[in-house]
Amino acid sequence: MLFYSLGGMNVKRTFKTICVSMLILSMLFSVTYASSDNTITKRAYIGINQKLIGEEAPVLKIENDGDDFDDSETIVLKLDNAKWLEDGDFESGTFEEHMNKDSYIDKFRGNTVSSSVYIEKIDDITVRAKVYNVEDEEEVRIPLYTKPTNAGDMIVHIDSLSNTITEEDIVYGSVKDNGFFIKISGPDFFFEDEKIYNIGHIKIEEAIKQSFPNEEGIIKIELQEGFKWIEPGNINTDDFIGKKEAKIIDDSILNVIVDFSKEVDDDKYHSIKLSNAKIQAVDQINNYEEEFVYAQISSDIIDIIEANPLFLGIHNKDKMIYYLEKDFSVEQKVGQVIVDFNKLQLKNKYTVRDIVYGKENYDWILVNENEFEEAYESPNNQKKYKITNGKIIIDESLKKGKYILFSPEMMSKLYFYKKVSKDDLKLKFELMVDTTRKRTSSGSSGGGRSSKPKATISEKGNKASVKIDKKNMDTFIKESKGDSYINVPITTDKEEVELTLNSDILKEVEKEIRMENKDLVMILKKDVLDNLKKDNEDVRIGLNKKPMIESMNTLKSSKYSKIYTQVFKVDASNDIGRIPVIYNTKIQNRKMTNVFVIGKDSKLHFVPSTVEENSIKFEADEDKEYVIIEKNISFNDLNSHWAKDAVEGLASKNIISGFENGEFKPDDNLDRAQMATILVKALGLDTFNEDNNKVFEDMDTTNWASEYVYLAKENGLINGVGNNKFNPNGNITGEQLIQVAINAYEKNNKKIEVTKEEIEKINGSSDWAKIAIAKAKKLGLEDNILEELSYKGNAKRSQAAAIISELIKD
Repeated sequence: MLFYSLGGMNVKRTFKTICVSMLILSMLFSVTYASSDNTITKRAYIGINQKLIGEEAPVLKIENDGDDFDDSETIVLKLDNAKWLEDGDFESGTFEEHMNKDSYIDKFRGNTVSSSVYIEKIDDITVRAKVYNVEDEEEVRIPLYTKPTNAGDMIVHIDSLSNTITEEDIVYGSVKDNGFFIKISGPDFFFEDEKIYNIGHIKIEEAIKQSFPNEEGIIKIELQEGFKWIEPGNINTDDFIGKKEAKIIDDSILNVIVDFSKEVDDDKYHSIKLSNAKIQAVDQINNYEEEFVYAQISSDIIDIIEANPLFLGIHNKDKMIYYLEKDFSVEQKVGQVIVDFNKLQLKNKYTVRDIVYGKENYDWILVNENEFEEAYESPNNQKKYKITNGKIIIDESLKKGKYILFSPEMMSKLYFYKKVSKDDLKLKFELMVDTTRKRTSSGSSGGGRSSKPKATISEKGNKASVKIDKKNMDTFIKESKGDSYINVPITTDKEEVELTLNSDILKEVEKEIRMENKDLVMILKKDVLDNLKKDNEDVRIGLNKKPMIESMNTLKSSKYSKIYTQVFKVDASNDIGRIPVIYNTKIQNRKMTNVFVIGKDSKLHFVPSTVEENSIKFEADEDKEYVIIEKNISFNDLNSHWAKDAVEGLASKNIISGFENGEFKPDDNLDRAQMATILVKALGLDTFNEDNNKVFEDMDTTNWASEYVYLAKENGLINGVGNNKFNPNGNITGEQLIQVAINAYEKNNKKIEVTKEEIEKINGSSDWAKIAIAKAKKLGLEDNILEELSYKGNAKRSQAAAIISELIKD
């Protein structure tokens, strides 16, 4: 510790002490600063007319590093390109009151806070802080409640009257017209050629309030060479209520288009998020040296603070060791050798590919070990075999000895695409032929296959917990030969069933897994399993058929004709998206049987499904309540009407309804509010919606159709009539009906491509409607519906039901 006063020194001290004191005196001839660590909690980005106050302000941290502070210290803070706030900048109280209240000493040794800091404002750019009793490794924390004076960096200069604090300038803020941060989060990180990957969420967030322009803007996201966009994903934001669209311009460029003029709250940091966009690696060779995957984000109307390329993940194209993981047996009969595979997988650090049942059916060569080099160099001169039904059958007897089995096709393909040498490829393996008994690949004697193990099920109360070990999974995989999935049967009568698969087990799986409990089947899709394997995560998937009182009350009030399942839920321990579900049973009335989910309003909402004679298939969100019921609905004015089946089918799905007198009134004109309602219900946009904002002057939130109109407008299904009005009771024409129906169809499906010739064939409609009508014809609506429709005349309720019913089928 340095001394700054010699008063009171004992003259009778030893000579050694005197020498030390003289050394100290010599040090006083030059100004020396003690050790202090000065930092800020964050760097702020701010507009020229904004201020740093409250949580938005950085906090200056001055640490007593080495117990160098005196008992009383005076610290001077002087600003450059900024000035301290004035009393009027606070809703109440003075500047000094707020500074004294929010400045403190962080005594993190004892996890306590002391307020022995007193702030005095000297002038607009200078404050003086007096601090007391700051111990070793404790911090003085002072908020920088300031505002900028010009564009550029905001700087605070730190000084102390006793020279115990390092004098320095710290940049704590930047003044810009606008600025943004970019953040990316999961789920995929490793990319391989030809596979399609979800890039997760790209979030563009204001670093400076009001940075987004007050107009429609485009943000361009461009992939590096060798990658292309497959799906544009969707734009999520609670801050803007106008247009939001993600659009693929070409293979490498995706545009995010947002109307920033309609913001919800102008006194906050706004953000937009691109979710679930998908890309594909298409060219590994040209970019062999570039291991990392980047995207460049740019815009003509906004200034991206972090202008460096955005890191998306790693492209698995570096030199990696590929090897075969195998489990097989060899049997020699008279004139025949059979190689029977339990498992044959091509692996590297990141991937597993099934060879036995994979899509690539390679040729294989079997040679004596001494002939391998010659056979590898001249494979065309060798006899080739295929793996069929898990076996290679060699129609000749072999002499006793060691043989090499390899696929020159697979080895050369990997050598060419993966840039690896023959020595890097652990793709050949040995087998012994010496007896008529079966031997495993390790050479141990075979004694027949093991008996079929069963899954371990532990039951307690109404719950059954199921665990699959490696032997179980190997058996299930073996039994799935020839199938596109692995079936995991679970025999239990418990209402709650939970299946756990650990990450080691998942490494062996190359197909989707189906968890079957009686008539209900839940599916873990292969792409989901691939992602779980990459993340090395365990997965838990559950089924809950326990009766829920409120849900049963909802079901009773729905006037169903037949119930196929009790109300049930599915869930998973991981964020794996929607879970495919199959219910296997004889469906008596396919037209009137549907899947429903209980929505936020405790009512049944239609869920798109595929209804077949002996099953019904759909996708379930986690922790939502589903039920499968038959609901027969008829109307007394539809007995011989051409749209009877379509109307009653939609009514059974709770998408449309009739009137209290039992009529549907099929030939009444369709109004705009009714059309918006049908579209929203058909797409399920209202099921868990919490919002009901006024988006048109003539649509108060108290109107029965307000929520449906809001959701239709928000999702780009329908527009107003001008002057910010919707005209809910106005009629909709036939061509308008077709246009909004195609909008709804393309929202959940690929865009329908039509040719110029197909468009030019459309007669009798407005020019703007011809593309939509051509798309409708391409979907097959022409024969049974469009002939009933007048393009420029008023559309009827029955016509809307018929068109929506047809599109739901697709």
